[in-house]
Amino acid sequence: MKKVLFATLILSAFLAVVAQAGEPFPDIVLRGTLPSSQKDYLGIDSAEPKFSDVAGKFVLVEFISMYCPVCQREAPTVNEIFHYLDERGYSGRIKMLGIGTGNSQFEVDYFRTKYSVDLPLFTDQDFKAHKAVGNVQTPWYALVRKYDNGRLETVFTHAGDIDSKDEFLQDVLEAAGYRQ
Repeated sequence: MKKVLFATLILSAFLAVVAQAGEPFPDIVLRGTLPSSQKDYLGIDSAEPKFSDVAGKFVLVEFISMYCPVCQREAPTVNEIFHYLDERGYSGRIKMLGIGTGNSQFEVDYFRTKYSVDLPLFTDQDFKAHKAVGNVQTPWYALVRKYDNGRLETVFTHAGDIDSKDEFLQDVLEAAGYRQ
C-alpha cells in the first residue's frame, strides 16, 4: 500500500510540472541548423532564436525523438497537418516546428530525410528544452499562444499517438480560436 501511495505521489508531482493548457510555456532556445526557406517560414534570422522569436500568434510544437517508433510512424501525419495549415492559409497565424529530444544535428537531419519531414526541426541534444516543458514523452504536442508582451501560454497539449488527424486539427484550430 505504501508503494502505491508513493508511486501515486511521484506521478502526481511529475504531471504537475508538464506544461498544460492555460499554463505558461518556457521561452526555450531553438538550436540547430535550418535551411533558409524554413528560417523564412518561421520568421527567424538569429543563430539561436528563442521560441518567442517565431513569427505568428500561435506555434504548434512537436517534441520528437529519432528513436521514437510512434514519432517515426506518425511523421507522414505530421507532414499532412503541416501542409494542411499552410495550404488553408493558417500558416500566417499558426507556425509549426519540431524539437528532437536528445537528438544531435546529425540525428535530426537523418530523421528529416528518412521520414520526409517538411516542418522545421531543431535539436535538443542536451535535453534543455525537454526539461523545460516537464520531461514529456515523445511525441508530445503543444499549441502555444504568443502575446504582444512576450508572454507564452500553452493553450492545447496532446501526448502520444494522433488517433485522428481530423480531430487533432479541429482541436488545434479551436484552441487557436478558429471554427471549422
